[in-house]
Amino acid sequence: LETTITAQGRGQKEWIASLNGDGLIENVGEGTISGLDLRAFSDQIGELNVIGDFIQLAEIALEQGDTRYTELGGNINIVNGELQTTDLRLVADGGVGTVTGMVDLAKWSQDLLLIFQLIDHPDIPPFKLRLQGSPNEPNRSIETIDLERYLIGKGIETVIKETQSTGDTNSAGAVIEQVIEAVRPTNATDNVRDVADDLIDDLLGARDLRAESD
Repeated sequence: LETTITAQGRGQKEWIASLNGDGLIENVGEGTISGLDLRAFSDQIGELNVIGDFIQLAEIALEQGDTRYTELGGNINIVNGELQTTDLRLVADGGVGTVTGMVDLAKWSQDLLLIFQLIDHPDIPPFKLRLQGSPNEPNRSIETIDLERYLIGKGIETVIKETQSTGDTNSAGAVIEQVIEAVRPTNATDNVRDVADDLIDDLLGARDLRAESD
């Protein structure tokens, strides 16, 4: 860590709140991100072909486990005791992430957004991990709406391809009923079920449009 900073004040609190300057973070050693298993997610996502399995993997791998990172670097600005960054880069086992946000040293709080892209699957949308609150015990939330739409869409595609490959003569409505049953497992979270509902609505809309054109 290389920094150029200035500060003034009569006590520690005033001194921290008056910090200003900039810095460069590079060659940071290994570390671990808890509650996220990028490697397991990356290794398994390419092998799944059942919609329920896609949903289960998203719920488990993005909420449990650990991810080891080997590189962390980028620039920081320090404004009145607040560390700010827009270009920190994190190289982890299974993915590459960018870090943006701030850490308020005086209030000892943070609001950081980590966006991860899987190295082995560049076509899969990135997902977001937000850390807020105390750096010691941050509140952690994962934003995966784009990823969930991708996974469920891929599952829907698998069902349709399997139906076509077996020469199934079922009507489009029967295929859709099969998709609905598969993507709405009873143990899915409300968020995942909502994503599935939206995709099914899109599918139904596309089918109705094709029927009208015929």
